[in-house]
Amino acid sequence: METELARMWGQIERGTFQKTYEDRHFFPQSWRCNLHQYFQNFTFIPYSSSHNFSITSKLFPIFREHSVPESSLTYIQSALSSGRTAHSTVDSKATSFIEKRLRSSPYLMELLVKMFYHDFVLFNFTLPAI
Repeated sequence: METELARMWGQIERGTFQKTYEDRHFFPQSWRCNLHQYFQNFTFIPYSSSHNFSITSKLFPIFREHSVPESSLTYIQSALSSGRTAHSTVDSKATSFIEKRLRSSPYLMELLVKMFYHDFVLFNFTLPAI
């Protein structure tokens, strides 16, 4: 995490942002999609990976506002109801292991907050207790 934080700060200082595989997956979401420029054009939908969370209840009203055909909504509902993708990691042993390591270390949690502080604030996430 120290290395990633240093890479983040280096890119901020240089004003250039690489788009490596790691960057796309681990750098702050607020750095993506020219968010600083187009923030007012986005609709942010809180999401949870919990098995009892339904994203369609959040998405479908927006889709209907934009006249997405019901046949498309039926397809989307079916696709979202068919289970997780093969590359999903939310229920993996590795994810559980890493989350426990992070949450049990005040130092790692401090690094996490330093890395993603602006995402926590911008997207109205609760800052973790350290």
